[in-house]
Amino acid sequence: MNKLLCLFIIYIIFINEIQSQDNIKYWNEGNLTWADFQEKSSDNEVSELFYNFGYSSKKQKFGDTTLSRLSAYCYIDKNLSWIDTVFKDDQYLKYNQVIFNILELFRRNLQYELDRLSSISEVQNKSQMVYSKLNSEIKKYKDETEQGDDLDIIDLWDSRITQELKMASDDRIPAFTDRNFGYGINLGFGSGFFTNSLSNYFSPTINFIVGFDLGYKNSILYLNATLASDKVKNNFLADNYWSSGQRADVAIIDISMGQALINNQNIKFSPFFGLGITEFTSTTQTEPKTDLRFVDYNYLFGLNLDVKLKTTISIIPPEFTSPRVKFETGIRIKLYVAHVNYNMDLEGNSINLTVGINRFCNLIRINK
Repeated sequence: MNKLLCLFIIYIIFINEIQSQDNIKYWNEGNLTWADFQEKSSDNEVSELFYNFGYSSKKQKFGDTTLSRLSAYCYIDKNLSWIDTVFKDDQYLKYNQVIFNILELFRRNLQYELDRLSSISEVQNKSQMVYSKLNSEIKKYKDETEQGDDLDIIDLWDSRITQELKMASDDRIPAFTDRNFGYGINLGFGSGFFTNSLSNYFSPTINFIVGFDLGYKNSILYLNATLASDKVKNNFLADNYWSSGQRADVAIIDISMGQALINNQNIKFSPFFGLGITEFTSTTQTEPKTDLRFVDYNYLFGLNLDVKLKTTISIIPPEFTSPRVKFETGIRIKLYVAHVNYNMDLEGNSINLTVGINRFCNLIRINK
């Protein structure tokens, strides 16, 4: 019984929600028709267009970009909007359409202001100010047109508001500029191999890489750590005896500086050069177990290619120090070479290719 009652309540809520959505109309759904009005008789007024005007937090999709913003809205309530049956003709429909256009114009004006506020604390005052101006503009229109009786004045207002709508900003992503600073993180997997004498003693590696990016304009400071696993191919001596077949680990920690030569909405291409530490470790196969290790300080260089898949932008007015930000998520393809020169018998390059996920954040500034 309780389950049936719950299902019935959910059904009623669902039906009411559908009916509520049917009773409202947004400007982008098309021009007004008489189906958007209730019919009634009135001794004082010809018609009334009831509307709701405000804002709410919203996420919008634009292709592969998701935009979080305070979104201005305005819609009419078709259940409350009405027309006196005596005046149900084209002139008064146009009269109300101009009001509908004024609503959309001020909604766009509010959206422009919301996108550019410097603090969340300003939102309520700005919304109230625009709403007050909207009501004054509609009152002025009604007075000048004598509640829709003067068609010539209706036409003048229609021409002006239509032109202003063409010039007003719409709901697209507002123009913005990247600030100087950015930061990111990336994770990836791949493989590597050695050249020269190193290739005689170590097999190709299976790599895991984690890294952090710090950006300033088009320059990027990379901090990376590569952990790799391989096997010893032949016996050799490096402080201690390394025997064939034993498992070995390779770690490369590096700091490097890169420059984004290409950085657009699809890719970022950045060559880099830096310094690193390459460490080889293992454990002897025979008892007593002995830790094996040799380290080299070396230079490295390479190329980063970031293929951007998704962008998330937040332009909600900041609260305290919260910034407006842009997050770019994509695939990072990294090719890099670390030169190792421990001694004449252990010298060569570690050449590595990794593919992984990269997420980079840029602080942004909305253009005025």
